[in-house]
Amino acid sequence: HEYDFELKPHWDLGESLGIFDCKRSIKLSGARFWLLCGDGARLERALYTYMLDMHTQRHGYKEMLPPVLVTPETMYATGQLPKFKDDLFHCTPNDLYLISTAVLVAFDQWTKFLAVSALKGQEDIELLPGVLSLHYLENTGAAFGIFQDQRIFLLVLTTIIILCVCYVLWRIPSDRKYIFLKILCFMVTAGGLGNLIDRVRLNYVVDFIYFSLIDFPVFNVADIYVTTSMILLFIAVLFYYKDEDFQFLKWKREK
Repeated sequence: HEYDFELKPHWDLGESLGIFDCKRSIKLSGARFWLLCGDGARLERALYTYMLDMHTQRHGYKEMLPPVLVTPETMYATGQLPKFKDDLFHCTPNDLYLISTAVLVAFDQWTKFLAVSALKGQEDIELLPGVLSLHYLENTGAAFGIFQDQRIFLLVLTTIIILCVCYVLWRIPSDRKYIFLKILCFMVTAGGLGNLIDRVRLNYVVDFIYFSLIDFPVFNVADIYVTTSMILLFIAVLFYYKDEDFQFLKWKREK
């Protein structure tokens, strides 16, 4: 078939439409990966939502949210073991495998997509009148409204925090008592990545949960990950872990 215009490969079309960025994806992950942008990213999330809604609302399936730690039998049944054993996070004492942080990040992004779809430009949705509601907000700062319009600073700060958490994960011993600490680190990482994606992609963070009873600042699922994990970490440091339990973080261990 002949056309009256020049045919272009899909990668050139995608970049000209601004729906993905090949150069940045190569920097991030190497060849054969895509960095979806703008409408491309929204289309991807829309397909996720469409798939879930179609199967749960039309075909009788029930949506499930599994635990983050699962048994080896579960990983074998889903095809993750034995092929990807060396790529998985393994909690040795309990012989449990941690589901990827990507699951938590994906859930955060999905809830934000739903918030944009159902709340942007719309009236608030009252879940518990006078107590809890869904309120759409585009936050250009950090938690509690601080550092407004300081995008570059927040990008650098979030990246540094994520790298520090990754360093802690790398150094944590495999002892059973550190399982809880590992889970908290993964939650912080997921929360940081969830909001980092928003700042890179949108220049702001989508918040939508409003605890109106005490006029608490509007927040999102990623904030819940970070806040909950930090509170639990504070309690664990006070009542469970001892100073010597954090010797693994020293640059040079005493002989």
